[in-house]
Amino acid sequence: MGQERIVSDKEFAEICKRFNEYKVEYITCGAFASKLHGIERVSGQVRFTTDMDFIVKRSKENVKRIKRALRDIIPEIEELKLQDLGQYRTTKIVSSKYDIDLTSNLWGVDYEKAYKEKVIKEINGVKIPVVSIDHLLEMKKDSFRTRDTADTFWLTKIKEKQKESNKVY
Repeated sequence: MGQERIVSDKEFAEICKRFNEYKVEYITCGAFASKLHGIERVSGQVRFTTDMDFIVKRSKENVKRIKRALRDIIPEIEELKLQDLGQYRTTKIVSSKYDIDLTSNLWGVDYEKAYKEKVIKEINGVKIPVVSIDHLLEMKKDSFRTRDTADTFWLTKIKEKQKESNKVY
């Protein structure tokens, strides 16, 4: 088994830029959502990840957009079918360079629900729709993975700090 490759912010921003250019209906979730909400700043630790996670709208047109956005860098994307997004909890798109997870519903948070509370963050000048802290906590709360437990801890701290800063004195 080979060594897993860490995804850089630059690579992540490039995928999001392509999604934006092709008008893919997506929202970032997973580790990059945690990073974009500020867990590295609050924890003082780097949050590494080996993949990119996205909640995508489950529609025939959106699947076409995803394929157009990625086909020249991930030829394997041509195998993606609309039914994959409903049949499997997560559809993995794996190539020699990228590991992308697409889902239309993660732990009860679907694209429409996530879209209503999304926030826009930015990496390398690319505007990125990101799942809200509340939805991210909902997705990670029952995870058995140590990194998700740590993310949940730090996301809760961020949420507490946000509440504190919104208090009127």
